[in-house]
Amino acid sequence: MKYLLDSRCRDQRSRISWKVLFTWLEVGVLLAIIPFKFAQGEGSQGENDVQAPITAVALDLQNRLTVDGSQTGLHVRKWPDLELIQSLETKLENIHDLSISPDGSMLAVGGGVPAQSGTIELFSWPSGVLIRRTELHSDLVMSISWNSESNHLAVASMDNGVSILNVATGKTITRLDDHSRGVLSVAFRPDSWELVSGGIDESIRYWEIAESGKGDAIEKRSLTNHTRSVTNLKFAPHTENGIPLLASTGDDQTVRFWQPTIGRMVRFARLKSPATSICWTRDGKHLWVTCQSGVLCKVEAATGRTDRELLGLGNSALCMDLADDQTLLIGGDNGALKRIVVESP
Repeated sequence: MKYLLDSRCRDQRSRISWKVLFTWLEVGVLLAIIPFKFAQGEGSQGENDVQAPITAVALDLQNRLTVDGSQTGLHVRKWPDLELIQSLETKLENIHDLSISPDGSMLAVGGGVPAQSGTIELFSWPSGVLIRRTELHSDLVMSISWNSESNHLAVASMDNGVSILNVATGKTITRLDDHSRGVLSVAFRPDSWELVSGGIDESIRYWEIAESGKGDAIEKRSLTNHTRSVTNLKFAPHTENGIPLLASTGDDQTVRFWQPTIGRMVRFARLKSPATSICWTRDGKHLWVTCQSGVLCKVEAATGRTDRELLGLGNSALCMDLADDQTLLIGGDNGALKRIVVESP
């Protein structure tokens, strides 16, 4: 009998021991999971927090301000120390581009919800007061470009279309639908009613808006040298021998320079990884390029030669704006935002 009781007691103690062990294992799992959830959640704090990537930036040197956009919203900061001074209210779940108008009076922000809506928000600048929110497309707005007079916007969308928006009325004056797939970039030619658009169908389309923005658009030509998606388009601030010069990048890991008015590609440069953003130097002689690898390159327009290659932002630099030919504002993964000063060679 005593042996039987001892056996039962041992079995009971064994069950209790296993129960305690499993309880501690459960507690350990919970302790491991809880910090991960806090690290991924909104408003979490700590060295290991994962922040939303900054997807668009713009500089206002006159007012010494910057603005940046991400899934956490729109943020206005002082330049050059990047101290946060204001957050602008936005309903855009995803922000893909933003731009201050040439006259400095407005800020346009583009984004939306994938496969649902493409929206433009227009703010007075630098006050940050919302003027208008306009849904233009059935998919994300990926790129926006002001015309030189600051009264019209070109808006590129993943729904394959480009809209030309009258800023004063909020109305679309015309829509360009010749792309067969999503449009990733659009750019007005300076001091002109001509513009270019490029996207996933690997083409660059060159357009003229008839009657100074009051009529339809005419596609003047299509440029098809890229072998993968066209991701960025930007006109040089000056012409080359009186002919406009355009820079483009693609997922084919190239930078290409064009004279689009005559349909000619004049030169190209190869990159080590696809470009994420581009901007011209003030003199129009060089192009700064950020790449998916985090590298910052400086490409000479006259030769296509890469004469500067620097580490930009960790794994990926996503967007960029230029303060002067050697000073850049770069945003990227994990909420990274940096002022980079490049010394002259």
